[in-house]
Amino acid sequence: MTTSQNAPFHPQHQQKIEELVQLAKEQGHITYEEINEILPMNFDSPEEIDSVLIYLIGLDIQILNQLEVEKQKERRKEAKELETIHKKSDGSSDDPVRMYLKEMGSVPLLTREEEVEISKRIEKAQMQTEKIITRFRYIAKEAIEEHEVIEDISKEITIEEISEIEKLIPSSPKIVLPSWIKNNAEWWAGGLITDQDFAKGLEYMIQNKYIIIPLTEASSESSGEIPGWVKNNAEWWSQDLISDLEFVNGLQYLISNGIIQVA
Repeated sequence: MTTSQNAPFHPQHQQKIEELVQLAKEQGHITYEEINEILPMNFDSPEEIDSVLIYLIGLDIQILNQLEVEKQKERRKEAKELETIHKKSDGSSDDPVRMYLKEMGSVPLLTREEEVEISKRIEKAQMQTEKIITRFRYIAKEAIEEHEVIEDISKEITIEEISEIEKLIPSSPKIVLPSWIKNNAEWWAGGLITDQDFAKGLEYMIQNKYIIIPLTEASSESSGEIPGWVKNNAEWWSQDLISDLEFVNGLQYLISNGIIQVA
């Protein structure tokens, strides 16, 4: 490890840089904390600090944080203990502690590059986990809100109305819809086609008796805001997360309440 005679630093900072290099030689490394302590207070811009780090790395100086230093000390301590035990032992001991330490000493320690790689993988996994948790928290909130809406609607329906609705549900236990309707549902949920375009698909389903329900006044314009849970149903149905019958029930809700009117 040698210092450069033409280090790219101001003369007033050169002495501090040489102190860093000397300390690194004595220790075999230098920590970020030590760099912060030795550098002058006016040496605080990101560009200046980066230039120091690049310079030190160029001299093959290992830069560690304090936690890494403690880990290295612990490893050296364990290696020393293992060496002491090995010297005292004739190799035939059945002491489980000695056997464990002996086996542990045969496992190579991680290099700096391997530690960095593992740290990055752990950080990436933590970020992915947080995204998944956030996503499911949002979905759970939506599901609760939609359940409350449906619960409120169900409280307003009388027994007579329930009887009438049951008459409108097809007698077949399974409704099988054409595949292109799933495409329409996915595009509609994603805002790629209009409510009017989607209403044309409803007309097809009504004409072919996929939905059996009295029609409102002929129109292709929406007369109300479509609830978010209906579009969620469309998206889930396009992904086979809910049945055809559950999807059709949502469409019947739209037509029964005049939210979407079809000819």
